[in-house]
Amino acid sequence: MRPALVRRSGFLFCHWNAESENQIYKKLGALGADKLLLTTAQEMIV
Repeated sequence: MRPALVRRSGFLFCHWNAESENQIYKKLGALGADKLLLTTAQEMIV
């Protein structure tokens, strides 16, 4: 799992490459970021 970060006007866009949505939420929780960020995971076709 690796994030690609893009920042614009106070918003942080993070594109994760992960096997599942839950994997992203677990990683954010392990970092303590789940207490700081509002997030949603959406599948993208690349």
